[in-house]
Amino acid sequence: MRWLKENIVSSLCIVGCIVLSLFLLQECKNSSNLRQNLNSTSSFLEIEKQQSISRDSIHAQDVKIMEQNLMSETAARILLQDEFERFKEISSHVRAETITRIDTMFIVYESESDDIINEYTDCIPIDTVRTYFIQSPKRVRYADTWFAFAGIVDTIGLNIESMSMVNKFDVTVGWKKPDKPFKFLRRKKPVVELTSYNPYTKVNYVNNIVVENRQSNLFTNVILPSAACFVAGYGVAKIK
Repeated sequence: MRWLKENIVSSLCIVGCIVLSLFLLQECKNSSNLRQNLNSTSSFLEIEKQQSISRDSIHAQDVKIMEQNLMSETAARILLQDEFERFKEISSHVRAETITRIDTMFIVYESESDDIINEYTDCIPIDTVRTYFIQSPKRVRYADTWFAFAGIVDTIGLNIESMSMVNKFDVTVGWKKPDKPFKFLRRKKPVVELTSYNPYTKVNYVNNIVVENRQSNLFTNVILPSAACFVAGYGVAKIK
């Protein structure tokens, strides 16, 4: 303490240099985070160009909201064993099921279609009738685990009485190592994995934005105020 009193100017300079160094270090970190955010923004906007239907031309038809099921990583690993085998860390895991249903729709035959009747001015041979004609109206029906369809075919078009499609999705946000040679040596990367289970559905587009839950800044919240208080307090005490 005696040395500090005798070398007040040097002590203040040392503390100032430390504070300045920490401040510059924090600024470098902020600059790095800004570059990362800009790269993520560019990537997000570039992937947006791949969508087949513009979001500007659509509006939400159904919205489901549920409370978050918050749990510890230990409990999550027990519940999501298969998912944790693929991921090193999991931030969230969402499961959903959708049903697409059409109650009634009428589809007219294309006018450009060839009409074999125009080729005959008299009787049509029975073989031609059996090959090209069906009795109408005729009912059609199909159903499996994922898709169901029922309708009637008549002389002017197809009348869809009902059509439905079921799909199940899993969305997992977490950290995963790239599936490449020497996988165990590679750094894990933050990924969003979307899994679709309907064999008739192709995932044409997927994009994401994940808002990072940044920790409180140790330098700006603790170190810098403490250092400033120390310098101010010590300076006032020395003046007195």
